[in-house]
Amino acid sequence: MIQQIITETVVKRGIEMAEFPPFKNPIFSLSITDEDQLWVLHDFDFETGAGLIDIFDAEGHFLGSLRHPNFGLFSGFVNRMVVKKDRAYTIETLDGTNHAVCYKIKRGP
Repeated sequence: MIQQIITETVVKRGIEMAEFPPFKNPIFSLSITDEDQLWVLHDFDFETGAGLIDIFDAEGHFLGSLRHPNFGLFSGFVNRMVVKKDRAYTIETLDGTNHAVCYKIKRGP
């Protein structure tokens, strides 16, 4: 499978060899949840996978932010995370092995 070929080490080596110029995208990825919330990934570290998502309701009101230490190997978390009600499902790479993970989303003050 492709997960066995494209490991975290391969991705990190590719990033190092690519010699990306110093820049920061204002938005890395957008996703709409099943509750019509907009998730905007606007801060992402290619080397660690850490990122910050801002969450907005259907009317555009800011609901809060979600910081996570590992959104996966790629900035396109849309392809790596599915949000259903109060759960976020994703694939994370731990010790070179991909794992399906489910997170409970706490909302409110």
